[in-house]
Amino acid sequence: MMENYSILLLLDAQPDWLAKSRPERADFYHSYLQPLFHQYASTCRIRLFDSEFFHARISDFILIETSNLADYQDLIEQLRDTAFYSVPYFAVRDIIVAKENAFLEYNARQGIA
Repeated sequence: MMENYSILLLLDAQPDWLAKSRPERADFYHSYLQPLFHQYASTCRIRLFDSEFFHARISDFILIETSNLADYQDLIEQLRDTAFYSVPYFAVRDIIVAKENAFLEYNARQGIA
């Protein structure tokens, strides 16, 4: 049985990111992030969200859905090699890993209908 994971990377935009103009931010996304995300598109569904207008400490988050934790790890390692982490443009505040409806799998293993 293939295990499917949902991974939330809770982020906080840093001053170096916020100081960039909108065109500079777009260039970083198109030059670095989009190609990296495309490289893992066959095994990792990656979605980007803005939350700064709803949350005081988490400005953005990334939702990654995957059944391939090795590819997820490689994606994060490569992301760490960019200014996203190293300047940093974003501080990673938390990473939450979950399995959708995991209780149903447990119930099935226990013979619970």
